[in-house]
Amino acid sequence: MTVMGRLRLLLWLLPASSAIAAGATPPKDAAVGKLLRALRPVPELRRQQNIGAVLREFKAQGLIPFRPSMRIDYTDYYPVQKSVLLFGHDLVVLEEEYMTKYVGCCVSEGGGALVRLKGAINELEAFAKANLCSVREYESLEKYQKESHVSFALPPGRYAELSCRARDEDK
Repeated sequence: MTVMGRLRLLLWLLPASSAIAAGATPPKDAAVGKLLRALRPVPELRRQQNIGAVLREFKAQGLIPFRPSMRIDYTDYYPVQKSVLLFGHDLVVLEEEYMTKYVGCCVSEGGGALVRLKGAINELEAFAKANLCSVREYESLEKYQKESHVSFALPPGRYAELSCRARDEDK
């Protein structure tokens, strides 16, 4: 087994939330806990399968719409319809990247979240580091929309994007 394979297996076997092991506050909401577990790396790059299952639960609870509001390249974007906190920040959009048909290079299966920041992002960064994800902070909604080419009607503020995709594991 390769070193990366061993690392994936070890991370899979860690307690339910690697964020707790990294010193982050455990999520109080069960839906958020499931989301965080689904964003962890797993053996054989199955993040996308896990995030898909969680999105189905979010849909059943009315937290996101049944269909994505938009799809760009390989990514579906779901605006969050009810108040949900992720590490103390407003969870506003969920993302799922997967391939249904080839539209060009390159799919990076997994998921992500856009949050409207309410303070420091230490816990978000700790989760990202512990789970082979990445975090990108945006000083404004306009900056996020310009750089991501994704536009939602959201309140002004600082935003951060948590990305837990196959490409993030190599960083």
